[in-house]
Amino acid sequence: MERKPRIAITACMLGLAWLSGLVSAAPPAPLLAAQCDDDSLVEEIAYREVVVSRRCRLVPETKTIKKTVYSYKEVPYCKPACPNPFKRCGDSEQCTACECEPRCKRVLTKREVSEKQTTYKCVVEEEKQLVPYKVYRIAPQCEATPTAANVK
Repeated sequence: MERKPRIAITACMLGLAWLSGLVSAAPPAPLLAAQCDDDSLVEEIAYREVVVSRRCRLVPETKTIKKTVYSYKEVPYCKPACPNPFKRCGDSEQCTACECEPRCKRVLTKREVSEKQTTYKCVVEEEKQLVPYKVYRIAPQCEATPTAANVK
């Protein structure tokens, strides 16, 4: 039971040793030597946006509300007037007359109606202002050059 963690730890250690060998085998980057007498501080003024105040305000908003509306419509139809509908022998015996008055049946209809409704919602409004602040940077007076030992 205790051998598995030891094997895993040993494998991790070997992998790390192998990776550290790869990293150290990379050629070093050329060093830059500054040939300056002294560096001076440069003062710069930068601006940033700062929230000065916040307040709540009512803003009109338009919402679309969907409603399902049910209704019916009457559809007229004619009923055939067969002499004896119970003794009919299939489709070969056709009815030749209709009833005198048309009948109506109700058909249910369903539709969606969308309404636009004006409402109000509360929104946080921020007032921002640009505020100056000082930044100090080190500005060398001369340019850095590569050292002769690192240039091949």
